[in-house]
Amino acid sequence: MINANFVREVDTAVSDKDAKLLVACGEGLRSMMATWKLYEGGYKKLGWLAGGFNRSADSDFPEVEGPEKLQYYFLKLLLLQAVGKE
Repeated sequence: MINANFVREVDTAVSDKDAKLLVACGEGLRSMMATWKLYEGGYKKLGWLAGGFNRSADSDFPEVEGPEKLQYYFLKLLLLQAVGKE
């Protein structure tokens, strides 16, 4: 079930609709749906990780990671909540 409050919850966390957002999940399907919802909600600078983290390598994100690696488990939790999964 899709979380009907997803875009509103993102608006609370990221109110700047010009912010660059990378949306990712394990396999890329949930993040694709979440990216579309964000686009419809007015966010236009969106990146979607096609294939998800399961198909990515540690060296794929040097420009966005900075000194720390992206945290898959944190993004997975957020995206599962976004699409209504526990």
